[in-house]
Amino acid sequence: MGGFTQAQTEQDLIGTWRFAEMAEIEELDSVSKSMARAMFGDFKFTLSSTYHYKLELFSLDFGSWEYLESKSELKMTSSKGEVQNISILAFDENRIILGLGKAKLVCEQVVPAEEFVIPEPTFTPLVVNREQLFGTWVISGKKHLEKTAEQNELGSQFVKGGTMQFKPNGKAVVVIMGIKVKGKWNLANENTSIEIWQKKEAKLWQVRFISDNKMELQRGNMPEFWQFDKQNSVD
Repeated sequence: MGGFTQAQTEQDLIGTWRFAEMAEIEELDSVSKSMARAMFGDFKFTLSSTYHYKLELFSLDFGSWEYLESKSELKMTSSKGEVQNISILAFDENRIILGLGKAKLVCEQVVPAEEFVIPEPTFTPLVVNREQLFGTWVISGKKHLEKTAEQNELGSQFVKGGTMQFKPNGKAVVVIMGIKVKGKWNLANENTSIEIWQKKEAKLWQVRFISDNKMELQRGNMPEFWQFDKQNSVD
């Protein structure tokens, strides 16, 4: 990777970047490389100095970003509540190489950087502590503000009875529609949100309401709210 170094500070990353080419990857054959180029051809993202981002790949996405300097990773939290850590493999003044799974993308900086407006959050989340979340929470329903009552009722029927379990040791177990996912959890955004991690990806839930036996979470910044009943103490 001649001419490339590691990004030194988050200031190096601020701006607009677009896909230029695939870096050489021994694991991919020529057909796979051609498919990857076609897949990422429209990939573009902008990192603002206010730590918001806009990303274009198949669809438009907004969220917040953070540079994890010790890991050389870009943490991107989507407004949809999805969190992903993207490896920064190499960097120079106007190019960057990102690791997305097996794919290694060379992106070039676009000058001037694009400007964009971030949609306002639906509400101001609550500040919580870890102890309030310990235990198993049973899904009692969910509501999307942009869907009809009939659509919300049908959606609730699919997820009712599912559970989220938050253990004091930082482990989490989520069971929805019979699918069990094990991972780790932590509080984020100044203790107003819950991140549930599985490897380098996570789901973000903002806390709207919590009591000893009731809880409501918002999925990212989407107008979608999930209701829970407390089941019992941690095993």
